[in-house]
Amino acid sequence: MILAVKRIYRFILLIIFGSFFVDASLYAGVALRGSTMGTTYNVKLSKLPPGMTSVQLHKLIDKSLEKVNDQMSTYRPSSELSRFNKHTKDEWFAVSIETAKVAQRAKEIGATLNGGFDVTIGMIVNLWGFGPDGVPNKIPEDKHLKQVLEKSGNEQFSVRVKPPGLRKKIPDLYVDLSGIAKGYGVDKVNELLTSLGSKSHMVEIGGEIATTGRKDVGIPWRIAIERPNFEGKRAIQSIVELSGESLATSGDYRNFLEKDGKRFSHLIDPRIGKPIGHKLASVSVIANKCMDADAFATGLMVLGFKEGMKLAKKNKLAVFFLLREKGGFVGYSSPQFEKYWKKN
Repeated sequence: MILAVKRIYRFILLIIFGSFFVDASLYAGVALRGSTMGTTYNVKLSKLPPGMTSVQLHKLIDKSLEKVNDQMSTYRPSSELSRFNKHTKDEWFAVSIETAKVAQRAKEIGATLNGGFDVTIGMIVNLWGFGPDGVPNKIPEDKHLKQVLEKSGNEQFSVRVKPPGLRKKIPDLYVDLSGIAKGYGVDKVNELLTSLGSKSHMVEIGGEIATTGRKDVGIPWRIAIERPNFEGKRAIQSIVELSGESLATSGDYRNFLEKDGKRFSHLIDPRIGKPIGHKLASVSVIANKCMDADAFATGLMVLGFKEGMKLAKKNKLAVFFLLREKGGFVGYSSPQFEKYWKKN
């Protein structure tokens, strides 16, 4: 039987964004949307920046996101990252300062999470059919996975900022920044809006969110974390309030591979090269930067609840873990997450 990869894209607007529901009640601001990074983006502002039309702002947002894609997309053969992946020499490869800083942050978060977040497992992701190479014809064999694993590891490439560049120790090392680049894209749009004079806005790309200020009615941005469901039904699990923070969720229920009735999560454990298989259904992280929330959510989801909570507490991360228990879902928060719950 040919494997089928089920990709459930996040596209519902109104008050539903990706893995989150946004409280749009009493909201009379500006709303913009578009497509990027294989998904959609949504932007809400209390009002347009001074001297800016919605058409002009939309073009600037698209331009900002196109730049990120040109730098870090593995789906674009001409992107900086794709060209680096094709580069086989053990020498510095020049990239933009943006790509260098994102790669550097990815390595730092990978070290913090004891290897649970590893941007060099792109070849393994491709083997499982979740990368630009498409769907494989069979489940990868352990022997093959072991061979590919030997060609991965965050320690196998170096980053420098001045001058910006990447360097690989293994000729065919493949770096995939998709676990952090989407959050970075959110940050770039958020920064763009702030630079233009906006003091109240929310940016979302495929479920990753950044907020600035409060809604124009004087209340925080209320974001409802979704209850996981393989059937695609939308339901609210919990609600948080944000006023300048970012939120990202990683789960095993929206993107998976299915063969003979068995589901394989798109989230690969870098330590063994196989999809995760624990009881953790989703992880939500609140951080100052969306790229940090994005990467930490992915890495903690890989590690599982026990190890993930331990590291969340050790590093004082604001994290909400949602576990499958006794036919339902049970949530557990790190101490830093508690202050974000909706007050009333």
